[in-house]
Amino acid sequence: AKCDIAIGDDGEEEESLVVEDTTLNWTDADQVIFREVKRINVNDPLAASCVKENRIIGTPVVLVGHVGWANFAKRWLTEKKFEAKNAGLSHEEAKLSNVNDLNLDLSTEKYEFDIVKMIKDVGDEDVPVIKRNYDEVKPIHGTIPAAKFLSECWPPSMTEAGQDSKKRGSPKFYLHQWQFPLSDTAGGKLCHQNNPLPNEIMGEDLLKYWLDLPQCKLDSPLQYIFMGDADTHSRLHKDPGGLEISIAPITGEKECVLVHRDDSHCLYHLTASLDKIDLQRFPLLSQARVYKTVIKPGEILLMPNGTYHQCRNVTPCLSYSRFHLDTVNLFPFVMSLVNGDAPEIEHRDVLWNVASALILKVDEVVDLVQDRVLAYRDVTDVVTSNAREIVSTLLALRNFIREVARRDEVKKAVKGPGDISKDKPKDKPKD
Repeated sequence: AKCDIAIGDDGEEEESLVVEDTTLNWTDADQVIFREVKRINVNDPLAASCVKENRIIGTPVVLVGHVGWANFAKRWLTEKKFEAKNAGLSHEEAKLSNVNDLNLDLSTEKYEFDIVKMIKDVGDEDVPVIKRNYDEVKPIHGTIPAAKFLSECWPPSMTEAGQDSKKRGSPKFYLHQWQFPLSDTAGGKLCHQNNPLPNEIMGEDLLKYWLDLPQCKLDSPLQYIFMGDADTHSRLHKDPGGLEISIAPITGEKECVLVHRDDSHCLYHLTASLDKIDLQRFPLLSQARVYKTVIKPGEILLMPNGTYHQCRNVTPCLSYSRFHLDTVNLFPFVMSLVNGDAPEIEHRDVLWNVASALILKVDEVVDLVQDRVLAYRDVTDVVTSNAREIVSTLLALRNFIREVARRDEVKKAVKGPGDISKDKPKDKPKD
């Protein structure tokens, strides 16, 4: 600070002005840069290459302009009444509007969440909940009926019974990671309702080949619902397994703070806080690549595998999350199997089922090509971009497995055959 000193009538010095030097910021918080997360419109011709590049280098992005990502949520929304629907639209514009109605567009203010609909639809389901101050080792407090959670922990102006929510006090539970595809009733209603991203922005989700459950066969079993009042949050963590994660609000807004997957050394085994930054104890936190964004309905946050993240509901928020596996993160998934860092994921089953399903598809293409050749017919339309992608996935998988085997051989060569004396039976003592 700069001080100007004046001399008073009595000859004594007195401070007349203090000017703060704002040219440089020296506080700990000012030394940690919270970067913006790039928004990418899925309809941009360069969207696919841009998204892929960011996924490869581990940078999170937010996708905009897509409709139908959470089509199942139509069951829980009510369309707001307008005086004249499609008023002033031409025939073609009205036709396009009706087509878009088939896919849920959450970017508009056309819908509002209807708690009564959700209670009637999935109120009998048991959902996992956590407390606000949860145990990081065992975060799940237990399960309660969804109807109970919605009636007591979601803050509508009025509950179904007509009770004022203000009389209920602060909600103490947060609906955390409800894996609805594993429920034969909820899964039957909500699975197969995801409209994939256009323009090959993401590859085919290979997780759909994992389970053979009737309600989610050929759909990913790793789809989740999160729901809670404003300020409910999760702490900084990363999800093992080599899978990518997307988060999409259905109603409400969610703040997400993210740290690049390669900057784990800056987090000091997750003891460093991004809320109360202390560079005296955690000086390398200043070097971490940290991102902060607030996502809203119509936006999809895409986190590359291994991204550290913490989320906080800015407003009461219902959000949809799903894991993803394709050729971009196939190698991290294979290495997760080798490292055994995600025992809850049956990597071997996933890889076996993926390879079997894709080989079968290749066989079908080969058979069709052979039939065309024998009939002297053109085959150029048979080998589609989808067929090429299938072959590329199989080749990538083969190379990744080869790499795992190579590393294993190198490890054995470096360590040697080991001490086999432990396995060799000892000679009996002589008399």
